[in-house]
Amino acid sequence: VGDVIVSQPAMVDSTRKMLNLHDYLEIPVLGIIENMSWLKVGAITYHPFGKSTVEEIAAEFGVPVLGKIPLDPKIAEGVQQGNPFLPEGLLEPIDNTVKAIIETDIRKPGFLEKLVHKVTDALKTEVEKVLASIIISANKTHDISAIRRNTGFTEGRPLLFVITDESGMKELTRVGLRVTEEALKVIPEPKPEEEYEEWLQKFDFQIVSDFQTLARIIMAKAVRGRREVPYSTWDAWCNGDLKAYGLGY
Repeated sequence: VGDVIVSQPAMVDSTRKMLNLHDYLEIPVLGIIENMSWLKVGAITYHPFGKSTVEEIAAEFGVPVLGKIPLDPKIAEGVQQGNPFLPEGLLEPIDNTVKAIIETDIRKPGFLEKLVHKVTDALKTEVEKVLASIIISANKTHDISAIRRNTGFTEGRPLLFVITDESGMKELTRVGLRVTEEALKVIPEPKPEEEYEEWLQKFDFQIVSDFQTLARIIMAKAVRGRREVPYSTWDAWCNGDLKAYGLGY
């Protein structure tokens, strides 16, 4: 029916990354439980991992807060004694989670629903090759003046851009690119095969993307369920769809 995300106050970036991944894969999130929220010693309450962050993150992603669990020595003692249960006064997060599971309809995650639409591997490969070729040919020179103005980036170091199929396992094409002051330009491959290895040595790092991710970046949007959402190079990077390798990186 969905996942329960367990976080702690100091894990803000990791929690956001996990929720981004769930949104990207269209996996339902039942809610968030914040663990180690506080430590109470006598009448004094401490926050060893920082103030609670779960409400802010939950509001940002539109998911419910199922509850908070403190850093309580009694919990560890119970585990060591073979009694791995929360004390009676700390059961609210568990009760809320059980209620969410009972009341949530079962549905397949979005990425599994897509598997229903089957095509032959041969046809799929040909479609991928055509799309990759269109993307490259349509972007011989891609205007990046806005990026240059915002970041001041004018470095002309070349990079190797590799496009793969949807699985990321099969390379469809590769293209050399150079960032100039106003554009991202294609570096032509040498025709003699003996010069190809020498050409490759010019690139000290490479960026790898599947063709669907590249198309989403160019269109600046992606489809999630029945809605369109903004999609940028940064979104692709955070979701692990865009990867960089090499000494230059």
